Amino acid sequence: VGKDAVIKKLTFENVNINCPSLNNVGACAGKVTSPATLSGITVASGTITGGSNVGGIIGLSEYPNTLSNSKNCTAVSGKDYVAGLVGRSNAGGTETYSTCKNHGDITASSGCAAGIVGSIDGNVTFKNCLNEGKISAYKNAGGLVSSATYNVKITKSVNSGDVTSQTLNAGGLIGYDNTQAALTI
Repeated sequence: VGKDAVIKKLTFENVNINCPSLNNVGACAGKVTSPATLSGITVASGTITGGSNVGGIIGLSEYPNTLSNSKNCTAVSGKDYVAGLVGRSNAGGTETYSTCKNHGDITASSGCAAGIVGSIDGNVTFKNCLNEGKISAYKNAGGLVSSATYNVKITKSVNSGDVTSQTLNAGGLIGYDNTQAALTI
């Protein structure tokens, strides 16, 4: 995805990505390396399997992005950093997830998993987000985010899916809160 990209109103159907040894896997983008705004993205059906950094929409985000009015309805699986929308964000800036939904089951065999973002290293706001999928991880399983660092703000967001971890940390909203600043719910 190029610099200052705007991606709107895309629907992916019958997605079949089966790359268990490949990192940075997503239906819309495997890796985002510059600012982007995504809105109205739907991953409607299929399955997505990858290694690490696996998301229904984006595998790895290396730059702060805004994602709104988007949803994943597919099963997403991988080793580590697996989520319904963004597998992992190590952007370090401020990200916003607004009216984002995950309905698919999310599985991480050796690491963390979540409904919206697998792991985020930066400031983040979740507003009107929903997870209804089953979240299963080896460690750090969360309904919205598996592990978070820095400022996290969650408003009007819900998890109604089962969340399980084999070894460490499971939470309805956040699996592991490593915030070095503020957590606001």
